[in-house]
Amino acid sequence: MPIESSELAKEIILEIVRQAGGEFKGMTRLYKVFYLAHLIYFDEYQGLLSDWPIVRMPQGPGIDRADLLIRQLEQERLLAKTLGKVGPYDEWRLTSLTQRPTQLTVEQCSAIREALDLADGKSAKEMSEAAHHFSRSWNTGKNGSQLNIYLDLMEEERLHEGMAHQKEIEDDLKTVFG
Repeated sequence: MPIESSELAKEIILEIVRQAGGEFKGMTRLYKVFYLAHLIYFDEYQGLLSDWPIVRMPQGPGIDRADLLIRQLEQERLLAKTLGKVGPYDEWRLTSLTQRPTQLTVEQCSAIREALDLADGKSAKEMSEAAHHFSRSWNTGKNGSQLNIYLDLMEEERLHEGMAHQKEIEDDLKTVFG
């Protein structure tokens, strides 16, 4: 039976924390790993890891309403969110509180593992800069808007062909309907 959208998004967050050794540091880094896992899953398995919205945030793609999802995981006693220190700066940390098996498939877990491997040793700033450089959807979106992150994987030539075709359709509609 398929997992409902918000439940799946929460399971992905929980799996990110689990695979990070039970503790994950930094909300911005969490957002980028969630985003990368979706891209990796789509690229490798030609499907959606989840349909949970990824939105444009000032520091790059982020999990829509992540605060709500994390608060629910805390209420379910599956995750703890605490404030720690990195030098003089505050940093949020997520800790898994459960030993229950994941509800995700092997392929979903594999995409998360690959995303974590890409993030390994990178700061939130480095991950944000990479997203700013590579993400078409982030670069063309407005803060708070839902991103079509799968455009980030499309080859430049195919993207331009699709945009040209879309313009033709829009022009035809204007001709017909004024």
